[in-house]
Amino acid sequence: MPGSKKYAAVGGVAFDSDTVALLSDGMSLDAVRLGPSGAIVTAPFTVATRPYAMRSHNTDQLFARRGTEAVAGWNTEVDIRLARIAP
Repeated sequence: MPGSKKYAAVGGVAFDSDTVALLSDGMSLDAVRLGPSGAIVTAPFTVATRPYAMRSHNTDQLFARRGTEAVAGWNTEVDIRLARIAP
């Protein structure tokens, strides 16, 4: 993955022959779209950052497809957050 972030995969969902992956570097949740060959189609973009008090455990984040969108969910120190992603 290009850039200086060191990512861990949190989850992925299929969109036709592409895959949208949710990634974590411990300070943010990012999403990236990958083509059928594994090449990056859409560069990583930030879904949530640490100011939301995101827990750093990858198992605390969930990712699912809902129609033409993906939904990311993650635990914080005080609540649960959700984000809709239109890849």
